[in-house]
Amino acid sequence: MNTPMITFINGITEYLEDSLINLEQPNDNNIRKNIENFAIKPDDTPVSNIMQGRNRDIIDRCFQFDTVAEILGVLEKEGSEFSLNTMNEICLSGSQRPNDCYMTIAVFSSQL
Repeated sequence: MNTPMITFINGITEYLEDSLINLEQPNDNNIRKNIENFAIKPDDTPVSNIMQGRNRDIIDRCFQFDTVAEILGVLEKEGSEFSLNTMNEICLSGSQRPNDCYMTIAVFSSQL
């Protein structure tokens, strides 16, 4: 699996983790409902799969680099709403997201 895919999966996992941590009433029903928000429903019509859809070329272009600084620079230069939102999500102040990205890239770059 390539680094962009791992970074993408890491981001989704972090969103799920954050949403579970921030539940006001963490009971079985609320946890189940929260997780179901991340699930693909049987009647969903995929937008050609998010990794194959309209943003795939942006993902490939921007996440091909070996450092978070390079990735953020290319996301900013790319300038689309998707890339700028992605950049902002990575850089959220008070979160561990930048560190998570550094660690993910370091681990998977060393395995190539």
